[in-house]
Amino acid sequence: MEAQVAMTTQMVQVCKEKTMSSKHSGDQLSDAERTQFQNCITKYFETPNYIMNSVNQQMGGGMSGGF
Repeated sequence: MEAQVAMTTQMVQVCKEKTMSSKHSGDQLSDAERTQFQNCITKYFETPNYIMNSVNQQMGGGMSGGF
């Protein structure tokens, strides 16, 4: 459970640094910031499934889904 929290915290921090302006001063995200942040988070969640699907295909399993 602690590892899950640490990974999620790190993911949010990385996406925040990559997508939000350093000059961000308001309490609301702009539409562009919101979209970029959501895309970054989505990539973090989709990447393990993509990797597992690729591994399964290389092993001849062809299973989709992952874990």
